[in-house]
Amino acid sequence: MLAQSLVAQDVGGAKTKRADLAEEFSPANYKGNMAALYFWRTLVSLVAGAAAGILGVYGWHGFIYHFASQLACVAPMFATARPVRRYFRTLDTLLTENAFSSTTLLSFIFFWMLMYNLCHVF
Repeated sequence: MLAQSLVAQDVGGAKTKRADLAEEFSPANYKGNMAALYFWRTLVSLVAGAAAGILGVYGWHGFIYHFASQLACVAPMFATARPVRRYFRTLDTLLTENAFSSTTLLSFIFFWMLMYNLCHVF
């Protein structure tokens, strides 16, 4: 009922069509966007972990690579997903969703240690 009332708005006597609220916040589209964000963050954490391992970073300094890579992951998505509210519920969702989840963090650590051991230990 609310979605139907927002479809048409009267602006200066002329009716203009607005996107249906149900389509604007489609659960299927939102789920697809979140899946793409999750995949992108995991892939970036793998690459950043491998880069940190190859460069020989050790100790707590390696986690700076993880945090920087997760922030760098937001830049292309923010550039292509304009306006952000159309593709994600809030800007916070884009910035922090799955950024420090166990999957991305453990994937980063695994590839970091694997590449460090392959390049510097063995």
